[in-house]
Amino acid sequence: MCSLSSRKVNENHGRLQKIIEKTANGDLVTEFAIKSNDEIGDLSKSYNSMLGKLRRLVEKVNGNAESVTNANAGLCQIAAENSTAITDVSRAIEEIAAGASNQSEQVEHGAGTIQVLSGEIDGLSKNRRKPNPYWNLHLKK
Repeated sequence: MCSLSSRKVNENHGRLQKIIEKTANGDLVTEFAIKSNDEIGDLSKSYNSMLGKLRRLVEKVNGNAESVTNANAGLCQIAAENSTAITDVSRAIEEIAAGASNQSEQVEHGAGTIQVLSGEIDGLSKNRRKPNPYWNLHLKK
């Protein structure tokens, strides 16, 4: 009887060792299936419970990783849209600056023209106040 019990413990130990190796290599599906009401049965239940919790944890981590990937894709899209908008705004600012510069040059040219015209008007006004010798000669006749 002792030999049979010892042999059963050794078999279960060997099976448990193989299951643990599978789990260590990434197999989170294969459970330690032993139906007994002793310490080995308790170990089997605890191991299988731990394996189920590991599966749920891996699923949760995978879900979080997918959420991060989706958020990253969204952020990349937003960054690309912002870059395009910044480029458009930059072009608009350059066009406004060029237009303002052009207007400034035209105002300066206009001011210069007004100064010349004002000088000519002043000259004409001064000449009008002086008696014209031609008119004086012409009037005396």
